[in-house]
Amino acid sequence: MYGSVQALQKLNVLDCISYITGLSGTTWTMVNLYEDPDWSSKDMDGHICAIRDHVSKSKLCCFSGKNLKYYGKEMCQRQQEGHKITFSDLWGLFIETMLRDKPNPHKLSSQRQAVNRGQNPLPIYLALNVKESYSTLDFKEWVEFTPYEVGFPKYGAFVRAEDFGSEFFMGHLIKKIPESRVCYLEDTVLDSSPNQLTETPDYLELVDTAFFINTSCPPLLRPERKVDLILHLNYSGGSQTLPLDLSMKYYAKQGIPYPKTVLSEEDRQHLKECYLFDEADNPKAPIVLYFPLVCDTFQKYKAPGVERSPDEMEEGEADVTSTIFSPYATGLLQYTEEDFNKLLNLTDYNVLNNEHMILKALRIAVERKKRQKRETLF
Repeated sequence: MYGSVQALQKLNVLDCISYITGLSGTTWTMVNLYEDPDWSSKDMDGHICAIRDHVSKSKLCCFSGKNLKYYGKEMCQRQQEGHKITFSDLWGLFIETMLRDKPNPHKLSSQRQAVNRGQNPLPIYLALNVKESYSTLDFKEWVEFTPYEVGFPKYGAFVRAEDFGSEFFMGHLIKKIPESRVCYLEDTVLDSSPNQLTETPDYLELVDTAFFINTSCPPLLRPERKVDLILHLNYSGGSQTLPLDLSMKYYAKQGIPYPKTVLSEEDRQHLKECYLFDEADNPKAPIVLYFPLVCDTFQKYKAPGVERSPDEMEEGEADVTSTIFSPYATGLLQYTEEDFNKLLNLTDYNVLNNEHMILKALRIAVERKKRQKRETLF
């Protein structure tokens, strides 16, 4: 995600963005960025250098005697505060150690400092509430997390971010439990957090939305948000078309305005770096600009219009196609510095190389707004 955000900053597009949504590993990047109240107006190099060091370091440090003692102390304190302890809490502490030098005191509500002046897009973290006895095809509910509130769009039921983890009954706070540090929320490690936002279960069972559809777009489709354009930046391995296919079917079934994201067979066999989907006859549907994770012209060009020399060709070989043998496979928690740089540069390049597509989508959105405004006047 760092490469894409860095590219959008170079293109001066970040100022046009109202929301940034994320799921799974993308939330790690979002959490790091939103610790800085003015991150979008600053150079990204500092953030990138820091995360490069942590991603490339050995993860054996997570199992040192000092850290194991720290985990035990944190888990005991968490239990004393009234939280229901799960393995996910321990995993959150592992992630914190992997990606940081010291404990992170920040909480979700702390991120208000990064948006209270409108200086950055509003971050929206997404998870699914499921039931153990049902598959995600039969039962799932979107759950949104922002610095201000956590809850279910489906029911319109939300609580303040600082009250997530506390106990509620019939809409009333009956037991206040201290807000969790953000490390316990990263990577959607939210299983069984004690919230009674729905009527029957005592605890939520929250999982990564990738168990259903690998996309964080649903919060942007709430009509009150009035989103004109969605930049769908895909970072998942495996099929790059499956999220598009599943999303289109789901939104059509739910009656949610969304453009038809149909690709030709030729495109499915050889994906381009960017696709623009727009339905002029469906003004309620947002424009969607989709960036699949592909390594195409990056193999030949190190920057838009700048060809690689023979000695630089290897730097353009980023294997992002395989889900098992790729150096970026989901289960891998450590990258070499070389692989990190390749992925960073690839995602930066794919956005920069499609500046014309972004500008085209923005122009369409602006013209649509003007047309809608004229229509409301007559």
